[in-house]
Amino acid sequence: MCCTVVRSPESHMDSMREEDGGIFMEKEMDKMSYMYKTRGTCSTQIEVELDGNVVKYVKFTGGCNGNTQGVAALAQGMTVQEYLKRCKGIHCGLRKTSCPDQLAQALEEALMAATM
Repeated sequence: MCCTVVRSPESHMDSMREEDGGIFMEKEMDKMSYMYKTRGTCSTQIEVELDGNVVKYVKFTGGCNGNTQGVAALAQGMTVQEYLKRCKGIHCGLRKTSCPDQLAQALEEALMAATM
């Protein structure tokens, strides 16, 4: 993995950045914000905030505005595991992924990064 983790003594937060700029994570206690660069969808980025393994906030950049707002609203309050069970692997037309599937991938990566 090509990421670096830096502890900021002023804020007591961990930050992690992928070398190519694809990932940005901030963690404070059990709360964590995570930026995910999407692949294969109209949306280009997803911002996620977790509190432990519960989805607290989701914001898509780009994509079908109504659909991404709906996916984000439905994901809030779910555990990562419940969201993955419901949405991982959903396709959009002939694409092998979708905005709900990309959010599932973002949540998996965020949860994995939180346990590092």
